[in-house]
Amino acid sequence: MVFVMFILGLIFGSFFYAAGCRIPLQISIIKPRSFCSFCRNPLSYAELIPVFSF
Repeated sequence: MVFVMFILGLIFGSFFYAAGCRIPLQISIIKPRSFCSFCRNPLSYAELIPVFSF
């Protein structure tokens, strides 16, 4: 049960962080895909996994 809560926390925390960064800049939270804030290259699927991609 604790493991499931941990995973859900990672997923929702990651989404809310991305939404919190995008909404003030008036960027859609659906499109475009997540990108590097420095070079603007889209992130790969492996880079989108919270904690493990760090």
